[in-house]
Amino acid sequence: LQLPTSKLQFLFWLTPPLLALSLYGPALSLPFFWDDVANFQFMFGRPLAQLWIDSAGFPYYRPLTFTLWRVMQTVFGATNPAPYHALNILVLIADAWLVGLLAKRLASNVTLSSPSRADRRGFENRVGLAPDLIALLAAALMTIFPFAALVVPLVASLFHLFVTMVAVAACLCALEFDATKKIGWGIAAVALAALAPFAHE
Repeated sequence: LQLPTSKLQFLFWLTPPLLALSLYGPALSLPFFWDDVANFQFMFGRPLAQLWIDSAGFPYYRPLTFTLWRVMQTVFGATNPAPYHALNILVLIADAWLVGLLAKRLASNVTLSSPSRADRRGFENRVGLAPDLIALLAAALMTIFPFAALVVPLVASLFHLFVTMVAVAACLCALEFDATKKIGWGIAAVALAALAPFAHE
């Protein structure tokens, strides 16, 4: 498959939203499920600060995701499931883009410490796929099969989608720091990695 880079990049940004909406768009009309209700019952009546310092009554410590849901409840209400399903789809799209960018970055650099043009040519010759095509394929696969199809329609599975987004973003920032030595990327990598356990322990 020999497509100009610009077309591959356009397809890269377009494919995850199209796939996510076509595969999981029907979830927008679904109700909450039992796990969703249990999570929201845990949140009910608790001040936001308490979600960060105390998880009594809930078997896991995931305050960052609960904070996001609290914001959602304030904006959209606690009984309308559509925005919560939409959030899962949006985070899945972001996951796909990030996984694609990570795949492209890894495919573009055989040795991360010396990403020379010769290294990139050698990788493309051995694998037979350009990094932009690898990015597109990785993003599409992440959208189609995000570990389990249940992840997207179940609102409670935002924990898994959200921690994936934070962790992969941390990896991308770490690779950018390795390549550029710019301290901002290093700080972003550490900050995102530190946030991940608060999204999903």
